[in-house]
Amino acid sequence: MKRLFCLLLMLSSPVVFADLLADRLAGFATEHESRASFVETWMAEYLDKPLISKGRLHYKVPGQLSKFIEQPEVVTQRVIGDQLLLERNGETHTSQLSQQPELAAGIYALRDVLEGNINGLLGRFEVNFTEIKTVWMLTLVPKEKKIANRIARIVLHGNGNRISDVRIEYHNGDSLLTEIIHDR
Repeated sequence: MKRLFCLLLMLSSPVVFADLLADRLAGFATEHESRASFVETWMAEYLDKPLISKGRLHYKVPGQLSKFIEQPEVVTQRVIGDQLLLERNGETHTSQLSQQPELAAGIYALRDVLEGNINGLLGRFEVNFTEIKTVWMLTLVPKEKKIANRIARIVLHGNGNRISDVRIEYHNGDSLLTEIIHDR
């Protein structure tokens, strides 16, 4: 029993935590491109039923993240650097992530993990990371007060160098769950 307590204490120390996270993120940093399908569920008090969208995700180094929504309507969202491009019905709208801090928080969380950017995560979020074998959970709480007033936490789950889902939980009880199905 004493051994187990010492092991748990050691694993919860900031140095071990940082090393585990750094090791996991280093694995992501070796992946220069990835593609996956997604199912996204938006749950909010004001909705009669959850809104569900489906499509494909594409990530390419450096920092290019694309979301191709196929259902319920065709929409393409591309993030390159701080720029967000939204394509719908043949029209393209451009904005800066800095103008949409809540949206940016989720994008930065995902992109920092995919890039293996531990400094980006630690700069933007309070971070809690656990891993057993290759199955892991990363909980991020925004540091910026304006974002933290709306977003309670962002939780990512994965196995190895694959993210299996991302959940954004809002203080008002709303949530956005993105389940990621990887190409083989």
